[in-house]
Amino acid sequence: MVEGVGWLVAGNAFSQGLGLVSMILASRLLGKQGFGELGMIQQTAGVLGVVAGFGLEPTVTRHVAHVGRSRPALAWRLVVLSERVGWITSAGLVLLLGVGASFVATEVLQAGHLSVGLRLSAFWVAGQILLGIQLGGLSGLEQFGRLAVIKVFLGFGTLLLMAPFVAWWGVHGAVAALTLSSFGAYGLARHRVRRLLPEKSASPEKASPSFFREILLHFSVPTVLVALVTLLGSWGASTLLARQPGGYEALGVFHAAHHWYQVLNFLPSAICVAGVPVMTSLLAEGNPEACSRLLRRMIRLSVLLVAAGGVGLSLLADPIMRLYGKAFGGNTVVVRLIVLQACLVAAINPVGRFILASGRMWAGFALNTGWAFLLVATSGFLVRLGSRPEALASAYLVAHAVQGLCTFAYATCRGREFVR
Repeated sequence: MVEGVGWLVAGNAFSQGLGLVSMILASRLLGKQGFGELGMIQQTAGVLGVVAGFGLEPTVTRHVAHVGRSRPALAWRLVVLSERVGWITSAGLVLLLGVGASFVATEVLQAGHLSVGLRLSAFWVAGQILLGIQLGGLSGLEQFGRLAVIKVFLGFGTLLLMAPFVAWWGVHGAVAALTLSSFGAYGLARHRVRRLLPEKSASPEKASPSFFREILLHFSVPTVLVALVTLLGSWGASTLLARQPGGYEALGVFHAAHHWYQVLNFLPSAICVAGVPVMTSLLAEGNPEACSRLLRRMIRLSVLLVAAGGVGLSLLADPIMRLYGKAFGGNTVVVRLIVLQACLVAAINPVGRFILASGRMWAGFALNTGWAFLLVATSGFLVRLGSRPEALASAYLVAHAVQGLCTFAYATCRGREFVR
């Protein structure tokens, strides 16, 4: 796992860094309102993309890790079947947004000019779905070096395309740049997976329909519901802010600050990604004690890393926000609230990955549903007091604090049974 984390850290560092520079360039060209509109387009398309994605990436990761060593031919069948489903659902997403984008932009987002961006975003989400399936296969096979290379390729592609496309077509150009880089990374990832799996699956292996039905009912369905309620909560909270006077400008500031949440969590995220196949293998081998020890180490290391980075980010909050443009300066409180949020999530995420590895996704669905309802309710209350980015950041902080208490209470109460 240490080697895997090393590769993922390197890949995520370059990818996150390049993605961050891309977004800074976009924000300076688009301004606060345009950058807020871009974030709203991404969130809106992401909600529909969760349904279209049908939890395929974590499903592939978990089950390829589970059967990849003992039954590689079955792992191959899982990846191929998932890719076919991904193409079908992606086509449905493109059709759905093609028809309904005008209504969503005008009636829900109260910004009719975003309809073209929403239609383009369907192709971006389709690329993300197909890319995620391939990355799930590489992660399940513990090919973290190849995974890192693809993430770096994605970051470079986005960086090279973002500035010229935004200068040419504004917000729509940013969505087009994200789309092209996603499909380029998908093509590379697909090539890598095809080179790995055929060598391990020379003889076809049949699996009973009950095997795939078990995956569908007990993993894929709750997984997609977990992602759906999470994104619906985030989208609902952002929409409440966007509909207020000056809401899109406030949303632009929030999204700029939130990019640094992702920077803080890139190391813990790499640890969690590498930990899923390892924990899955330990559980499959009947070794829950080792899995529990690994979980505790992941939590301690994740919180330590985020806290250390958060101190520096809090001290440099104002100059960091000014990187996005002069209009973004002075928003230091929202950055510090997001640092606190990142610390909470760093402790929660390893337990969430533990739930994924143990296959208890319905429990994850219940926990995330509570988080989403609390986030929307808290946001609705706070944004009415003032349409400022601090209101949305505070709502996230409250929701994650309650989610953390519930998640750790669940893990503690279930005890040893939690990993059976």
